[in-house]
Amino acid sequence: MRVRLTITESKGGGKAPEALISERIIETESHKRLTGKRAAQILAREHPELGILARVMVKTAKGWSVSVSTEPMPNCRYHYVWRHFCVAADESASEP
Repeated sequence: MRVRLTITESKGGGKAPEALISERIIETESHKRLTGKRAAQILAREHPELGILARVMVKTAKGWSVSVSTEPMPNCRYHYVWRHFCVAADESASEP
């Protein structure tokens, strides 16, 4: 099975637009469907700096996601720059 790991960033949260940071395809040894536990294991292996946050994935329309605040916005103490990590089954894997 192949999964797609996408990392985006948004400023201020809410409905702020997301900028693509990186996207890559990861080959897994398993052919089982992607669950929250498997997505968390993949994310923890690929981004160990997330630590325990990699285990709190949430199911979204895009796949399994977790968001991390990286830094406060300039001149504002309660708006942050957010980095979003999404793990999803690669749809192109079923194509020949």
